[in-house]
Amino acid sequence: MNDGVRELLGSQYLVIQGGLAHIATRDFASVVSNGSAFGQITATSLPESKDLVAAVDAPCQRTSWPFGTSLAIGHRPLYPFLEVALRMKSRTVSSTGGNSEPYLPRIKEWPGSWPWCW
Repeated sequence: MNDGVRELLGSQYLVIQGGLAHIATRDFASVVSNGSAFGQITATSLPESKDLVAAVDAPCQRTSWPFGTSLAIGHRPLYPFLEVALRMKSRTVSSTGGNSEPYLPRIKEWPGSWPWCW
């Protein structure tokens, strides 16, 4: 099973950085991914959803390893952040801190994104 998850994420090691509010930045995700693990950006720590474009673009410039986007539920409206993450073709979209069920249908519509919840 570990090889399947590792292959799905595209990382060398089965180490997944959690969605850490205000810590899981583009810089941190890049460092984690460059360490051959799976880094994530916590989108909802950003001031606005439009800031996610630059946040996702930065790791693309800093690492050839994949990374994902995490959405912290319950702090603010998620749909704008979710739409940007899907448009940016984030490898995964994960959620923390609440019920992700209302968002799963939209995530599942997008080819190439794998929803997962903590």
